[in-house]
Amino acid sequence: MCIRDRYQRRVRGRRSKMAADAAKERGNTYFRKGKFTAAAEAYSEAIALDATVSVYYSNRAFARYRLDPERNAEAIESDCRRCLELDPRSAKGNYYLGKVLTARGDFTNGLRHFQRAYDIQPPFKADVRRALWQCKKELWMADQQAGRMQAARVLVDVEAALKAGREDALTSCATSEQRSDVMESYTQQCKMARTTLGMADDAAEVPQHLCCQITWSPLVDPVVTPAGISYERQILLEHLDRGNRFEPVTREPLEASQLYPNKMLVDAVDAYIEEHPDIFFAAI
Repeated sequence: MCIRDRYQRRVRGRRSKMAADAAKERGNTYFRKGKFTAAAEAYSEAIALDATVSVYYSNRAFARYRLDPERNAEAIESDCRRCLELDPRSAKGNYYLGKVLTARGDFTNGLRHFQRAYDIQPPFKADVRRALWQCKKELWMADQQAGRMQAARVLVDVEAALKAGREDALTSCATSEQRSDVMESYTQQCKMARTTLGMADDAAEVPQHLCCQITWSPLVDPVVTPAGISYERQILLEHLDRGNRFEPVTREPLEASQLYPNKMLVDAVDAYIEEHPDIFFAAI
């Protein structure tokens, strides 16, 4: 290939990339206006001009997801996988692939992609964290269901044995006091068996310091105020945006610029999930 041909190829390549980026920008404009079909078409044009840019695929996946996540599931998955081939660290590609996978019940692989997206700490990390929690909840519930079924079968056998022992003991009782003692012992043994097998009712709640002080829901993206009180970032920002320029609990003056991420509380919530998944997942 001569020098002139190589030069012309480079020029065509640059023009193609410029046209592709212009198509992407049109797609972004359409998306902001809620015109998701037009946005997807613009991103498709960008891909036709330059198929090597990961963000074109993730943007089209996002537009298709906003249009109809169920009907477009296959196309969304295809876009996300191509995006991740080009850029494995695409937060949007991992997140929307996780959404498609969990929607079809593949929570194990969905969790893997949500975790990758969260590790990147994208601007939409609160949404990713909620998706992570929901995915973990589904997996935990599946494990619990299998475990509870087994425990229930064992409990039936244990209670049958305890009942047989109770009947034998009652036949040898000479007084009402002795029969009362046998029945009390039977009740306590049944209660102990249910507790041991994890079948007892648990009315515990997530500790208040791990919850937003406005919604009382577990904290996803906590921020701390100068007063040392933590809130859910989005909830507190909405409170301030409504013209309420004060701290909800202390009523002291407060501006958005005074808020700081509470990373320690994020770690505390994660630790609580590991120690008490039953209580936490019941609250979300």
